[in-house]
Amino acid sequence: MSRFFLVALAGITALAGAEAFAVSELKAVQLRCEYETDPLGIDTAKPRLGWVLESSARGARQTAWRVLVAATAEELARDGGALWDSGWVESPEQNQIEYGGAPLNSHQQCHWKVKVRDGDGREGGWSAPACWTMGILRGEPWRASWVAAPEGVPTSPATSPFSARVSSLKNPCAARSCMCAGSAFTRRG
Repeated sequence: MSRFFLVALAGITALAGAEAFAVSELKAVQLRCEYETDPLGIDTAKPRLGWVLESSARGARQTAWRVLVAATAEELARDGGALWDSGWVESPEQNQIEYGGAPLNSHQQCHWKVKVRDGDGREGGWSAPACWTMGILRGEPWRASWVAAPEGVPTSPATSPFSARVSSLKNPCAARSCMCAGSAFTRRG
């Protein structure tokens, strides 16, 4: 009988220990920066981050969060956070989380992910990665050029040589967005 009692006690202890190290199914999804998904042109030095919680467990709640922000997707995939590693922050907040890392530069791309702890203190897995790109900060000048029809060519949308056709650049440049003055222009691809 005492042998049965010891085996049962060992089994219960092992299960209790396994429960303490179990991974939570609570996970951060739908990551947002300034209320947008993967936005371009963020013009605030300390963007606000947020996420939605997902869990199949009823009544699941977040008690802490940790954010990693990296300059490259590769660094983030290695769980690097050279721009910001918030460490664990004991908080149920999941919106209006102000970026608290290294100063950001104009046009800088930031890759980030988050993980949360549930009500039992168990960590969930990392979220899917997200990113944002900074806009122009600190009054820096724009670096752009106008695209226009050659001189003497009519410029109405119906007759413009740039309307309703695909154009290829002879010297491609690094561009992430296009600012247009009319609704006749759309981005494809």
